Amino acid sequence: MKKTFGILSLIFMIFLAACSSPLQEELLTYANEQLPKLGKMEESAMKKYEEAANTNDEQKIADAINNSVIPAYTKIAEEADSITITDDELQKLHKRYTNVINQQIEGYKMVADSIDQQSDEMFNMASDLISKNYSKMESFRKDLEAYGKENDLKVEEPKN
Repeated sequence: MKKTFGILSLIFMIFLAACSSPLQEELLTYANEQLPKLGKMEESAMKKYEEAANTNDEQKIADAINNSVIPAYTKIAEEADSITITDDELQKLHKRYTNVINQQIEGYKMVADSIDQQSDEMFNMASDLISKNYSKMESFRKDLEAYGKENDLKVEEPKN
């Protein structure tokens, strides 16, 4: 039943602007400060999950999900909900982001439950949900990038 899952949020880009309007400032803050902060929170939790997944011990995996991953995603959802956005289009994009994060919480709860119940069917449903979330997050990222470009922001991939 073992399957490892990756990180949703570390797919963001860096927006740059020579001079900026209030909308550009909001986009810059959102894409360059707020989203990366959430991504770091996710990365920390997922490291613990990956360590457990590498042991092939289903109970350790369930414990990592229940004790690290779900609480981290819950905190990410709370932080994301507290972000104030004034632009209507950016609000719509951000709502998509928060929906994916909340669905990710549900997916990981299903993974932990599937391990507890030894249910391959539930595990497969959870895996499908989590995979769909990755597609939704990629779509969000592309749409955010397009919105930034539409508003005269230059987009660069983050330098590690």
